[in-house]
Amino acid sequence: LSLGVMYFYGDGPVIHSKALAASAWNKAVAAGDNQSMVYLGQLYVSGDGVPKDTQKGIELWEEAAALGNAKAQFNMGLLHFKGDGAAIDLSKAKAFWKVAAAHGDIMAQRELAKMYEHGHGVRVNKAKAARLWTKAAEGGDAESQFELARLCSEGEIVAQNYTRAAELLEKAVAQGHEEAKFNLGLMLARGEDIKKDTERAVRLFKQAAASGNSEAIAIIASMWYSGDGVQLNKTRAVIAWTMASARGSDIADQMLKRDDVNHVLRDIESHQLENARRARFEEL
Repeated sequence: LSLGVMYFYGDGPVIHSKALAASAWNKAVAAGDNQSMVYLGQLYVSGDGVPKDTQKGIELWEEAAALGNAKAQFNMGLLHFKGDGAAIDLSKAKAFWKVAAAHGDIMAQRELAKMYEHGHGVRVNKAKAARLWTKAAEGGDAESQFELARLCSEGEIVAQNYTRAAELLEKAVAQGHEEAKFNLGLMLARGEDIKKDTERAVRLFKQAAASGNSEAIAIIASMWYSGDGVQLNKTRAVIAWTMASARGSDIADQMLKRDDVNHVLRDIESHQLENARRARFEEL
């Protein structure tokens, strides 16, 4: 197993070669190593380092899943959920993910949580979803941390706890979760439930905006327009709202309809507005 991983990533004294990784994993599979079955199965499914053979890859995953490998169980659940290489069968997807989740696989816990939250192939059970989000969040999954933070803010399924929500968002942000950046920015900007930190909020909004979050662009524009914690710049604000509106922001659409905003809008060159509709946020 370890030799295959070394070849796959080019670690240590060996060369980077997916073909040699496949050869090493083949030997480990012959010896019954279920983790090598997972790795080799992935190569066959993707056609990476070996001729593409989806069925062979699935058979390796099935064998590893039967031997108790949680990653293989997750992969089999995903196949049946998406219908990618196997017929869509939400009952089978749930069964594989349930076993993988019990083995501690955080991705299976996360996907099961989504099934219970939205009723995909199961009856809606938000309490069960919350327990699964909690397990996956504690395991370090950023999306689950984000979702659990949402539940903590809403206070319907779990006890309302804004401090915990902010802590969970911080963990998700540390892993680069874009929506978490926006939501944490909102909490810090409002300062209603946690200590206000406008400077940090602006940084988070700018990061989210640079990743294409249109509402983050609109929020920053609102701050520029009012001078709330940033330098007042109404012209820049209206140009930013124009950019956000072109990207689907409801906030920006509403702001651009205001009479006071239209007074500013009339003094801006039309080419500036047109450029804003096409430009990246960093170019503002």
